[in-house]
Amino acid sequence: MVIPQSHCPHLGLKQNRAIRFASPTPEHRCFVTGDAQTIPVDQNDFCYPPTILIVHYTWV
Repeated sequence: MVIPQSHCPHLGLKQNRAIRFASPTPEHRCFVTGDAQTIPVDQNDFCYPPTILIVHYTWV
């Protein structure tokens, strides 16, 4: 299923997961597991694609 969003729903700031910037920043964290995790990929490609697939990722 595809959700038309401008960013990943698990994207947020380390200090406040409800806040995110409109463009990539090192301050962003991934909250897919519930804890703030650094994002080891290009945020433009991974967190801000034109459409977001409902897929759950776990960083290892």
